[in-house]
Amino acid sequence: IPKLIFLSIAILVIVILTSLFILNRVQTDQLEVSVFFNRLMYSENALMYKDPDSGITMFGVIDLEKLNSTNLERTISFPSDRLIAAKLSISLKTGTSHIAYYHEEWFENYAPLGKLAWKGSGGVDYVKKQFYINYIKDDEINTGLLTIEIVRPRS
Repeated sequence: IPKLIFLSIAILVIVILTSLFILNRVQTDQLEVSVFFNRLMYSENALMYKDPDSGITMFGVIDLEKLNSTNLERTISFPSDRLIAAKLSISLKTGTSHIAYYHEEWFENYAPLGKLAWKGSGGVDYVKKQFYINYIKDDEINTGLLTIEIVRPRS
């Protein structure tokens, strides 16, 4: 009987140790937000200005005519079982703001939860990025502050 008890304890220890080292779920939350951000900023048809004469896309220069909800939802396909939503706003040189949404209804629902910063499932990942960009308005290049708020439910 002592050999049987020792054997059962040894098997139990091996099972516990192996279960600790096996990854049950790979965390891709921040990666998905980062991929979405890169699609927003570097996709040719999403926001960037494309010179009509040369056909060259000028990365880092935003075309304000493309910054609207219809264009964002048409050009950015983000297949995921969990919906990502975003709000983009540019503070223009004139003191006004130009705002566009990617899935506006979902953003309005999830943003308040994201700002609470609750941890665990049922919460929302909220990422806010701000940086200066160039934008084209009336064939003139200006500088503005781009604010991107991205929300993604965890459940």
